[in-house]
Amino acid sequence: MDSDSLDRMALSASSAHFRDESSEDAADNMLLFADALLSMSAIATVLLALSSIWGSGLDPRQWDWPHTDWILLGCGLTLWLCSQSLNNFKRLLPVWIRAMLGMKMGPSSFVDQSAKARVRRIKTLYVAALICTVAAWRLNVEAPGFESRVGIPFWIVVAALAPLILLVALRWKMLGSRGAQIRQY
Repeated sequence: MDSDSLDRMALSASSAHFRDESSEDAADNMLLFADALLSMSAIATVLLALSSIWGSGLDPRQWDWPHTDWILLGCGLTLWLCSQSLNNFKRLLPVWIRAMLGMKMGPSSFVDQSAKARVRRIKTLYVAALICTVAAWRLNVEAPGFESRVGIPFWIVVAALAPLILLVALRWKMLGSRGAQIRQY
């Protein structure tokens, strides 16, 4: 065994031993929280975009398509795609099909993800924060009177989501760079 392989072996054993798992658990929980918020915001945004055109029936042939707010609808669909991307598109298949195929049910933890998967999630969170800002603007213009259960205008809820999503992205970026710094020694 040469000195380089001994150094690599010692580094891998020590980094596994001294790894701070509490911050990784927090990062995983923050990602699940961001995923849930994005999917709920996406559904609400799409429904608000379509509610102005569907009139009295749910038949898409009867809807007033020329008056669709395409920006708001696009924001809702993009937020939904970002939510799916954070979860590796696992919610596209029903749970019973995933169980039958032997697929993993839950999201992969921070430790189990490759560096590319982490970077993809960080970029997805940046895009989601930007789209939340645009969606909040459109909701303020198109549905300023729509309020949450506690009486807060919904556009403020979506606007407040953008910095939260950005903070999750920054936390994931910090954890990724800290792991890279440990490997460099």
